[in-house]
Amino acid sequence: MNDFPKLANPPAVETILDVQIHLPVPPTLEMLEGLHPSFASDFPHKDQLQLAQFGFQQKPGQMPEAVAPVIKSQGCRFISEDKKEIVQCRQDGLTFNRLKPYPGWEIVSAKASSAWDIYQSAFHEMGIVRVGLRYINQVLIPIVNGNVRFKEYFKLEMPGPKVDGFECQTFFNQGGFRDKETGFISIWTLAHQPSPDPTKLCVALDINVQARGAVLQEKPVQKIWEEMRAVKNRLFFGSFEAKGIELFQ
Repeated sequence: MNDFPKLANPPAVETILDVQIHLPVPPTLEMLEGLHPSFASDFPHKDQLQLAQFGFQQKPGQMPEAVAPVIKSQGCRFISEDKKEIVQCRQDGLTFNRLKPYPGWEIVSAKASSAWDIYQSAFHEMGIVRVGLRYINQVLIPIVNGNVRFKEYFKLEMPGPKVDGFECQTFFNQGGFRDKETGFISIWTLAHQPSPDPTKLCVALDINVQARGAVLQEKPVQKIWEEMRAVKNRLFFGSFEAKGIELFQ
């Protein structure tokens, strides 16, 4: 396994660990709400996880009209006291969200693993459809004399044509990568965002690692998350020059 440096100021603004499942009979909202006592010590607050479905209707000879959205409850959200951590217990799986500041993989993975153990023990005969690990990072690059030396920080050029008289206002790059060893698929996205600091360019680096298929039956979810983290790290550190990594030290 590659040995990467520990970052003093990790740029992750949100970390998401997810399991999507299939059950012959999906759990009811009451069953999902009934899990809250098992989470209450770390996640005292709860609310419903709702999905709005929008649609249109068209009568003969008339323009389509929007119909009132249908609100459906998909499950429950259990929220920590400081609102930095959320457990989503859905009819089709579980998601653990950690917002910044990122406390480190050991803490995040332990809490997500505990949440998964509680969810898994409550529902039997489940089949695991997909496992995911996603890191959304915010990178702030200094603007010097009105210019951004993008290539000094990232191992790629600023996307777009190089034409005199134009300056790049926004950009969006995305690619899909398959890890040859594990078979995991990663969606790598680099995109411009509004900056909280006018002296810096704000870039979002979103790395979303996903697994489907036989590996889900061969290994426990926690082991898959660990291997996904290694894949994510290779893509993350492979995106930066040394000067870019220094932004997080």
